Amino acid sequence: MFRHFAAVVTLLTLVSMPSVAHAHAPTTMPAAQQRFDVRAFGAVGDGVADDQPALIRAAHAVAQNKGGVLYLPLGVYRCARQSGMQNGIEFGGVSGVTILFDPGAVLLMDNLNPQTGLGERGHGIVFRGPCHDITLMNVAVKWAKRPVGRSMGDAFRFEGFPDDDRCISDVRMLQCSAELSPQT
Repeated sequence: MFRHFAAVVTLLTLVSMPSVAHAHAPTTMPAAQQRFDVRAFGAVGDGVADDQPALIRAAHAVAQNKGGVLYLPLGVYRCARQSGMQNGIEFGGVSGVTILFDPGAVLLMDNLNPQTGLGERGHGIVFRGPCHDITLMNVAVKWAKRPVGRSMGDAFRFEGFPDDDRCISDVRMLQCSAELSPQT
């Protein structure tokens, strides 16, 4: 019994001793990603107000920060049909981005052409490479109306091409959904 106890104490002592390789390791964990709440940028989330300009401002803040969490609390964030603002949320060449929706939050795309009933003005969420470490959690993208046919308007679009150094890697989509998308 004493030998068993002594062996356990010796093992625990060896495990708890810092090794030379880890003696100079940092004692703090890396800082968590900075969170950017779209409501702080003017988004209302009532399904009526056009939240697209606020979403673009929030995405720009994440890009300026060189990554972070774009956070959409519970609500319906409407993106109306506007010239010059084709996509609901867009990132180009920005890595380390998480888009986090509260469960039940929705990105409502209300941008179909009223004359043709087709989607020609934008996608829900777009990432253009080069970028890596992209996470989408609980993201729900829905079009306000069903398009009359398949046309431009992806719920999720990732553009990256290895032959011109615009690769996208390490993309995770967890609990995401798309409804009535002209093209998915």
